[in-house]
Amino acid sequence: MFILGFNLLLLNEFPDIEPDQGNGRVNIPIVFGRQAAGYLYFALVGLLVVGLLYPIVTGLLPVTAALAILPVALLAPVFEEVILQSDPTVTEGALGNHVLWTQTTIVALGAGIGISVLL
Repeated sequence: MFILGFNLLLLNEFPDIEPDQGNGRVNIPIVFGRQAAGYLYFALVGLLVVGLLYPIVTGLLPVTAALAILPVALLAPVFEEVILQSDPTVTEGALGNHVLWTQTTIVALGAGIGISVLL
């Protein structure tokens, strides 16, 4: 949950880099740069996936809990905007995809665990 929340806050800092700099604010994209902050965002997404896979592989979670990994596909537009484009803005669509990823990951994990109970 920490990673989901942290990444939401991190991504929300991207559209405000220039105004925040002008107001003397300090945040991760300002201190480390937009691209490094983008890499941090996706490194944490990778850490979340590993954090979901490890208990599945070790038998602590049922295999059906792997459903929680599927929503990562929703982050493709976010990846394109944050990593591949040099434009400092992040569109509302990308921000929306992140929120959708956050919510569907939680629901998919619950559904995966629920399905295992029913099987």
